[in-house]
Amino acid sequence: MVARKIKVQVVVFQKAESGIRYLALFTKPERGSFWQNVTGSVEPNEYLLQAAHREVLEETGVRGVSPAIDLTYRFTYPTQYGPIEEHCFAIEAETDAIQIDAAEHVDSEWVDFAEALKRLKFESNRTAIQRTRQYLESGSPGNPLIENIAQN
Repeated sequence: MVARKIKVQVVVFQKAESGIRYLALFTKPERGSFWQNVTGSVEPNEYLLQAAHREVLEETGVRGVSPAIDLTYRFTYPTQYGPIEEHCFAIEAETDAIQIDAAEHVDSEWVDFAEALKRLKFESNRTAIQRTRQYLESGSPGNPLIENIAQN
């Protein structure tokens, strides 16, 4: 039996005068050339919240203004290397200045909710954005959501 790999997905957002903005990252061609949220693997002996903050800092140069928000959303999807379980969080950015990790991404852009939903390739990314918006509007991301995705 193959051990399940654990990853985090993080919605980075910022409260602006014009409303909430979400950070979209565009992957390099060899990584698929698509828009996504921050994602990354959880390291051995690392807590999920630690991984969320580390990945955001590594991929964007952004530090969160407060602890990561647990979106109570996780999903599992198959890969050629075995199943991956991804846990979703949101982090408010302290600045809109982004320093993307050139090893993974070629572009980044702050976008509003509607534009984020249009750009993000995967439904799981859109669900994480929707749960972030719900949390910001109501103080809760909604009931816990656990999904098995045939293909992400």
